[in-house]
Amino acid sequence: MSLPIDFRRAAQCEFIEAAEWYEQHRPGRGARFTAAVRELLIRIAQQPDYYAIVLEDVREALVPKYPYWVYY
Repeated sequence: MSLPIDFRRAAQCEFIEAAEWYEQHRPGRGARFTAAVRELLIRIAQQPDYYAIVLEDVREALVPKYPYWVYY
C-alpha cells in the first residue's frame, strides 16, 4: 500500500523554484529534475521506511543525479 504525499507550502515553493532554476540554466533539465523528484516520491510512498532517519522521526532521500534532498 502506498502512503499519500502532501507537500507543505514552503516545500512546494522550493521545488517549483528549483525546477525553474534548472530549466533556466539548461533547457529540459527542469523537466528531468521534476521527473526525478516524482519518481523518488513514488518510491517514498511505496517504501517509506527505506531511507535513513536523520532526526527523530524525519527521514531524508537524495534525488538521483541532483544535489537535492527530500525530507519526510
